Amino acid sequence: MVKSHEEGFYMKPPRANFDDIFHAFTTVFILTIGEDWPNIMYDHNRVYGEMGWFCSLYFIIIIIMGNLIMLSLFTSILLDNFDDDTVKFRNKT
Repeated sequence: MVKSHEEGFYMKPPRANFDDIFHAFTTVFILTIGEDWPNIMYDHNRVYGEMGWFCSLYFIIIIIMGNLIMLSLFTSILLDNFDDDTVKFRNKT
């Protein structure tokens, strides 16, 4: 149980949390795909009180890094397919 500074009583951690490795991977995956991340960030800010700014910073960094990784993967797949088509075209002629 975590004491909430805002409400003044003890609360359970949010469902999407970092308490164990399974929930941490699931939460990072949810943040990476962008599914309902503002509500998850708000829940962590509300529960962890004074460390809320750190939670917000962490969430924003995870979202930016996840999007950059996804963009990099998409670009590499696109360039790889383009390169394969160029090699096939050169072999036909």
